Amino acid sequence: MGGPAKDIRVNQQQIDASGMRVGVNRPDLQFTVDGKRYYVEYDTTSSPRAPGHEQRILANDPGATVILRTVD
Repeated sequence: MGGPAKDIRVNQQQIDASGMRVGVNRPDLQFTVDGKRYYVEYDTTSSPRAPGHEQRILANDPGATVILRTVD
């Protein structure tokens, strides 16, 4: 990642890099760097939800990067 993060949102409806709402799902963290949208989902090892969240995010914003983090 290059420059500073912009359009930082926490647990809010999904928007793309242009600021357009692309989904009503609520990624844990989302931000834009150098015109590319990133989404971070936090989950535990006992939860099977992360892959589904990643699929939904990418269906809404195919050019994005999804980062899955496990926190226990």
